[in-house]
Amino acid sequence: MRRMTIATAVVASLVLGACSGSRGGPRVQLSPGTRLIASLQPFDACGDMLDYLHREGAKRVGPYGLPSLGGYGGVMPMGQVSRDISGRESSPMGPVANAGSSVTSEKGGPVSADALQAGTDYSGTNVQEGGVDEADFAKTDGNRLVVITQGRLQVLDTSETRPSLSGTVALPGDEWDHQLLLEGDRALVLSNGMRAASKTGKSNPDSREMPYPYPYQAPTAVLTEIDLSDPTKPQIVATLTIDGTQVSARSIGRTARIVMQSDPSSMGFVSPQGPEGDDVATETNRSIIDKSTIDDWLPSYTLDDKRPSGSATSKGRLVPCDQVSRPPEFSGFGALSVLTVDLSKPLGLGDAVSVLASGQNVYASSENLYIATTRYTEQLTDSSAPPTPSAPTTEIHALEITGTGPARYLASGQVKGTLLNQFSMSEHKGHLRVATTIESVFWATPMPEPIGPDDAVQSTTDPSTAVSESMVSVLAFDEGRLSQVGQVGGLGRNERIYAVRFIGDRGYVVTFRQTDPLYVVDLSDPTAPAVRGELKVAGYSSYLHPVGENLLLGLGQDATEEGRIQGTQLSLFDVSDPTVPKRLQNYTMPQSSSEAEYDHLAFLYWPKSGLTVIPVQSYATKNPFIGALTATVDKTSGITEKGRITQPVSDIWAGNIRRSMMIGDLLYTISDVGIQASDPSTLASQSWITFPAQ
Repeated sequence: MRRMTIATAVVASLVLGACSGSRGGPRVQLSPGTRLIASLQPFDACGDMLDYLHREGAKRVGPYGLPSLGGYGGVMPMGQVSRDISGRESSPMGPVANAGSSVTSEKGGPVSADALQAGTDYSGTNVQEGGVDEADFAKTDGNRLVVITQGRLQVLDTSETRPSLSGTVALPGDEWDHQLLLEGDRALVLSNGMRAASKTGKSNPDSREMPYPYPYQAPTAVLTEIDLSDPTKPQIVATLTIDGTQVSARSIGRTARIVMQSDPSSMGFVSPQGPEGDDVATETNRSIIDKSTIDDWLPSYTLDDKRPSGSATSKGRLVPCDQVSRPPEFSGFGALSVLTVDLSKPLGLGDAVSVLASGQNVYASSENLYIATTRYTEQLTDSSAPPTPSAPTTEIHALEITGTGPARYLASGQVKGTLLNQFSMSEHKGHLRVATTIESVFWATPMPEPIGPDDAVQSTTDPSTAVSESMVSVLAFDEGRLSQVGQVGGLGRNERIYAVRFIGDRGYVVTFRQTDPLYVVDLSDPTAPAVRGELKVAGYSSYLHPVGENLLLGLGQDATEEGRIQGTQLSLFDVSDPTVPKRLQNYTMPQSSSEAEYDHLAFLYWPKSGLTVIPVQSYATKNPFIGALTATVDKTSGITEKGRITQPVSDIWAGNIRRSMMIGDLLYTISDVGIQASDPSTLASQSWITFPAQ
């Protein structure tokens, strides 16, 4: 049969001469890799949705069921009238009318949770945007420290001179990836688990086909409310279990937004058996789809309320059919849902909105939530010919999260290339800045020349010979679309992005192959972003943190001129002159690595004193080290190692420090087995508490 290919991107160079937002937004130029987006299409009823799923499923089902469930990464486009995902109409949307939704300092840079608390006596979770909390396995409110480890939630009293363990409660043993959000006397624990699929399929003895997979375990996202009103006896009071997995979570004040991906996992597809098994299994699986009901496709929930006043279990669909939407172009069978939960109230179902798409990276400002996914060309084929090469694109969906109501869909857009992580996105003054890496080997034609006035700085290699390059694109809200208004390319040819940080009107991008170019991108004019400076040093930074006006602290790996990594490295960069960025100093711990290199939640910077703490593991043959490295950082003295902290355990590998916090006058370092309080000036241990095990 002939091959059918659905392209994921229409490459075009179109100028919309009169295309502007309904509130006077900028004229939008669509660069190569940008496409026009049609309207999001809400389903009117369950029958409407089921007809769509039957039709699309029949096209794609094969001998092993449906391909790439949840992996298409669909666009959620909008028309002239803005709708929230539930389908309710609202006023037309123009450009975002705010002066910059992230919390900023007087100098225009983003303020971390730690910096916001510089006038208080405790540090918070190291978050990307000030005022937008992120879930982690350790949280503090300054008086108590709540940690999830050893299969238990541990509550510690930190209000006294010496910390003490108040209470502990065991969590279900069949869950993992525990994180929590803390609000008053409530802890909301977020985790993932598995359940036995409700269907296993039926075997056909004539075709010798077998149920596939067998037995099948379906993923679940679990929300657990724990009452901390009596810290000596924390109690699990409610559990909400939802089909799917958790992607990420954010909270602003008492309102949490939890992003989940749910794929149809209980269809009971069969697998082929015997020489003619493929055809028979495909027909059987097509019949399974034809007989499926809406509950086979949409995620369900189970709420178990253990309170004396509740003591009830309720079940149902997570989202009604008329609150699910789809893009006009097929984007997968999975439901991407944003659940809104009031952390100050008893755990309930909350308000959820969904779209048939998928999500991988989540970024949130104080007003909008952005969900990004990588999308590849979908192949519908019975041919054995190799698939047509295609470059991945990143599709981004924006939802408004102001107030305490359900998230409201705003717009969608796409850029070429793939994201590194959540730091690849940043909203500022109504624009979304996105850093991506393009692997040109996927493209049949040469990549475009860099855009911007500083091409001499941006590009020194023939673009037709480059294997990869990176770029920063600027998107603006334009009548339900995230349309590209500016772009600068040519960053790190034949390299890929290792770190990104947007601060005010600048972006800082690190690429790496053998050396570490740090690019300073001027974003003061969103329609004409430009690279102002570049610094090449040995090694790379995988995380960038602002540590003062025009100062960046980079954390990553030192490397030889050939690109061989040497150990954890801290680099202090002076970017006061964007055209000539400088590295003031660097510090390397040989043969080591740090969890904070790939997880920013493990990084602590305390602006009151410049104290910086990172977990470090050194596997050197002589003198291995497992603990935390502490240093002071400032412009005058640079980076000064203060000392190293280890935990008092007989097995040094058990004392693998993963988090650190400042509470009052003590520095707390947390491992899976215990917590140590130290004097931040001398690093002398003041107290050690061993966590009870499961």
